[in-house]
Amino acid sequence: MPLRSRLYSVFFRRTSAFALTIALGAVVFERAFDQGADAFYERLNRGENCGNTSSTSMRPKKN
Repeated sequence: MPLRSRLYSVFFRRTSAFALTIALGAVVFERAFDQGADAFYERLNRGENCGNTSSTSMRPKKN
């Protein structure tokens, strides 16, 4: 119970601290979700051609 009351007094007692907690939580969640989704996408498409090519190999060849 002391941990719960301490969390309340630090993060949720004042409106400004509550709003800051929500905003920072949203930013952290967005970053973690984005990185997780990117890692999942890269793992799912491992061995595909699009991610393995460089920008120079995409140019048309000059004859």
